[in-house]
Amino acid sequence: MDEAIKKTLSKLNIALAEENFEQVVSFAYQIISLPVEEAGAGEILRAAVILGFALVKLNRFEEAKLVLIPFLEKNTGIVDTSYLLFCIASAEKNYDDTIYYGNRFAEAISDPKNLPVCFTSTVDNAYELLNNLAITLLNDEQYKKAIEYLKKGLEYKRDFPLLYINLAIAYYRLHKFEEALGILKEGRTVCTDNTEITRTLGLIHAENKQYLKAEMAFAEAHEKGSTEALFDLAILYHSLFKIYATEQTLLEYLKLYPEHNDALQLLQEIRSYPFYGKPEPKLSAAMIVKNEEEMLAECIESFREAVDEIVIVDTGSTDRTVEIAQQYHVQLYHHKWKDDFSEARNFSISKVTGDWVLIIDADERMERADIPKVRMLKWQDKYNAVCFAVFSSLPGHAGGADFGKHYSPRLFKKRDDIYYYGIVHNLLNVPTNIAVSEIRLYHLGYDLDRSKMLKKFNRSITLLQKQVKDRPDDPFVLMNIAQMYLSRNFANEGEPYALKCVSLLENNPEDREHLLLMAYYQLSLVRLHRREYQKCIEYCQKALHRKPNYIDVLLTLGYCYYNMQEYDKAIETLDKYLTCRQELLNKEEFNLLILSKLGSDYEAEYILGEIYRQKKDYQTAKKHYGNALNSNTFYWCIHNSLGKIFLEEHNYSAATASFENAIKYGYLNLEKYGTAGQPLEEYKQTIENYKLSIEKDVAAQKSRPTVTDALGRIDALLDN
Repeated sequence: MDEAIKKTLSKLNIALAEENFEQVVSFAYQIISLPVEEAGAGEILRAAVILGFALVKLNRFEEAKLVLIPFLEKNTGIVDTSYLLFCIASAEKNYDDTIYYGNRFAEAISDPKNLPVCFTSTVDNAYELLNNLAITLLNDEQYKKAIEYLKKGLEYKRDFPLLYINLAIAYYRLHKFEEALGILKEGRTVCTDNTEITRTLGLIHAENKQYLKAEMAFAEAHEKGSTEALFDLAILYHSLFKIYATEQTLLEYLKLYPEHNDALQLLQEIRSYPFYGKPEPKLSAAMIVKNEEEMLAECIESFREAVDEIVIVDTGSTDRTVEIAQQYHVQLYHHKWKDDFSEARNFSISKVTGDWVLIIDADERMERADIPKVRMLKWQDKYNAVCFAVFSSLPGHAGGADFGKHYSPRLFKKRDDIYYYGIVHNLLNVPTNIAVSEIRLYHLGYDLDRSKMLKKFNRSITLLQKQVKDRPDDPFVLMNIAQMYLSRNFANEGEPYALKCVSLLENNPEDREHLLLMAYYQLSLVRLHRREYQKCIEYCQKALHRKPNYIDVLLTLGYCYYNMQEYDKAIETLDKYLTCRQELLNKEEFNLLILSKLGSDYEAEYILGEIYRQKKDYQTAKKHYGNALNSNTFYWCIHNSLGKIFLEEHNYSAATASFENAIKYGYLNLEKYGTAGQPLEEYKQTIENYKLSIEKDVAAQKSRPTVTDALGRIDALLDN
């Protein structure tokens, strides 16, 4: 290398050190224009990288790309060139190129042979590029790839807060809430400056409707110096209709940023509310409990941010119920149980100090997304009570696919003329003005194991018998006792009460038509159970004449036609059930009916599958069975029927797999509910079909040569 080249290289280094990028460009161009044999390949590559760097600093991106891309295409200086090209693509907001060059850089630094040509800081600061690349991937919804690079970034710098923040966001976007929280908690431990991590923790809690935890995180971040967390806190309070807390927080924030437009608009909005300036109403929850240690904590967690006070009345718990209640700092009272739910409820209401009362039971959960709606309702003065939509998990088949729905008044003003009556299945007396909402409560108390359901039945039926003795001509009481008997398949015991309910209401239902409709439905089930199909059809048609989209009755009628082998009528009726069910799910329709078959689409699809299997139309049958399995994988009868089809088609491996599932899920139902959902003989036949499919499957016999081995396989399945 001659002296002239050495002088140019020296000038290049001085200009670079002085950050005189115009001179850097000039000297670098002189070097890379030289023949390789004169300057050397290494010096030309180094000068090209420095040239690219200077051109980036001067925002001469197109020129920089012309210099850098040829080297990258030859895998020469790949660490430096991919890094600089990534910076250009990011500045140009070219997402495709950002991802491409970021990937090239990440691959390059993974190989120890790829060392930087000029800037060792390129690798030292790789965590920054990996973080920026991850942000681009997040924007492109490539969450798993973003996680990969963020974890790689943490290998380079363990205490960089943005890596934890973006990694948590990626997990959250994948609906991995616990992983997101775990990452943020780790980041708060590792990073000295973790204020933004704490704030992000609040944002994720808020997005996940964990309002109290969000509030605590925002408050902590604000204490650590995050002014933005103060505005986040104001937004949180506003979402919960905490009007004056919102106002106070906004005023504090506006002292720091008096021209902040969003804060000013939010302040103006709350001050324009018609109830602004009035005292904030207080909302109290009232609960009665006994031996609810398994349910209580999860229940309180679901609704506690909706209320300002929780009153719990314990009626004689012998487990940890009282201890759990005290952990939530509730107002706790003890009250002797008097075999009267209304008496206990009214006692609990007498102890609240709020203007409004929320009634919720330990075996219920509030939809957390609806908490703001509850808090908003306490400000209105038009209605005295508000009905919630109560969804109930129903027993019968493992998997919890069955659910029912009804509307129940759960929020009401605390007034002397609003109270409960009736010793069981109590009713709320509300003089006037009841609103209907779609605020959701999920009731878990009907889908319990055999022993718990039997205990619950015995308690309720005793009280119902006492109630029907006191009020023998009350259709509501009659309908409830009939329903209780039918829930345990005691058709003969329930029938007289349903018949009396019909006789009282049939000619003059007035505002109690929902009770008449449910009594018709109960009687249709009784007749279906007895195989008195014409009488079943008669009751179904009476109900459908009054309410054509009564889905519970439509499903019953479909079963009836199927059992009568009137397949065309069954198909038409079951298709109508599926259509009406979907309409009810898509467009809310308020009525006082308790709908039990909103979650039973898999039953209709299964019966349709059975019809087409009987017709030997296996392709259509499989389609309906597939729809049924998508709704409830645990319904053992579907697997059993698929196994039968596969046997007919000589597909013995598929038959074996289907029968295995039928045996497993059928056993789970037997274990939990005491029924497999079909006669026990059908279940025994499934085991015989399973043996047959293995005997006929030559491939299976190689690994399972005997039926004894197959039965051992069944035992293993049940153990799992």
